[in-house]
Amino acid sequence: MASVGERVREGADADNKDEWITQWMVKELLALVTFVCGRFERHEEKVKIEGREVPIEYYSTPGDVQAVNEEFIMAEIGNGLKYFTNIFGPYPYGRMGAAYFPTHYGQGFATLLLLPAEGYARRSEFAFMAHEGSHQWWGNIVGWRSYRDQWLSEGFAEYSGVLYTGLRMKSKDAYELLKEMRSSLLYPPQTDTGITGEKLYEVGPLILGQRLSSRRSQGAYQALIYNKGGLVLRMLHFLFTNPSTGDGQPFFDMMKDFVNRYRNSSASTEQFAQVAGEHFARTAIAQKYGIKDLNWFFTQWVYQTALPTYRLEYSIVEQPDGKSMVQGTVFQENAPDNWAMPLPVVIKFDGNKIARGTILAAGPRQPVNIALPQKPKSVELDPELWVLSEKTSTKKR
Repeated sequence: MASVGERVREGADADNKDEWITQWMVKELLALVTFVCGRFERHEEKVKIEGREVPIEYYSTPGDVQAVNEEFIMAEIGNGLKYFTNIFGPYPYGRMGAAYFPTHYGQGFATLLLLPAEGYARRSEFAFMAHEGSHQWWGNIVGWRSYRDQWLSEGFAEYSGVLYTGLRMKSKDAYELLKEMRSSLLYPPQTDTGITGEKLYEVGPLILGQRLSSRRSQGAYQALIYNKGGLVLRMLHFLFTNPSTGDGQPFFDMMKDFVNRYRNSSASTEQFAQVAGEHFARTAIAQKYGIKDLNWFFTQWVYQTALPTYRLEYSIVEQPDGKSMVQGTVFQENAPDNWAMPLPVVIKFDGNKIARGTILAAGPRQPVNIALPQKPKSVELDPELWVLSEKTSTKKR
């Protein structure tokens, strides 16, 4: 038997040798607990995290139930704890455990993951295990206030899985995960009698939580709370990143502050928006465009349903001194007229030189003028999928 917390006693009952007793103790504040019972084989090791040794346990099912790579799974549990401790803050619990779950279902309780993973180095396994592992922070250390705020757990965990997969594999693997998450929003909702003519992103905003799922909108909760929620967090990651240097540390500083403020309690979307807004005011993008908070961002992406299409049409005007000017228009379609969003631009030059910057899409169309030191080879609008859209394209006129 495995449960949350720490195992303090295990063995035959002193008064009845036919009974086997396993006793677990919880020393930290926990909102959710569970246990698993089965014909398990326990594997144990220790991993050093920030100067302390954290015991790792994995409960596998021996025999012909399921062949899993226990060594790989235990290593990834430890690797995930180290990574998320580094970017989100200290792991507060005394141990970490996981148990094989014999169906395609996983959960991340404090100190106990339920994993249907087989334990092989492929994109889906890295993302899945990291998602569940990051729930130590998103859902356990910091809970969600109500059903309206559950994207703070599942969306955050989904993006955590993307970050970890990009680290453990290649950036293209994280890119493929992002493509899958974005495309899921365009699927039609399933109903009891078939499918509808709308798309999942139109069912409702993130703030509706579990109410997104009904007999007429099956699949909406998963697509929106997990995938759109994760992509909204990715957009915040972009907004906190310095476009010139690529330094995204301000994003992780903000996330650590959010964890510290609401440790061992529950947070609402409004409270997260307040923390994020306080930090955002000091970022390079906020200062470039004179943006003082993130109220506009949460209003658009959390409380509304629009999924814009972005298109950059441009031409290159060469200057007499050898410099160049990118002149054009950025179009923002399928969104309210007051919708606004900074967008990343990647400009490539001869000699494998790359420049990164941003342009502001404000309203249906906005003029673009970018002064360059030399003629570019190409200009691309958001090639790394930082900003959520139905489609993003670039066209040279």
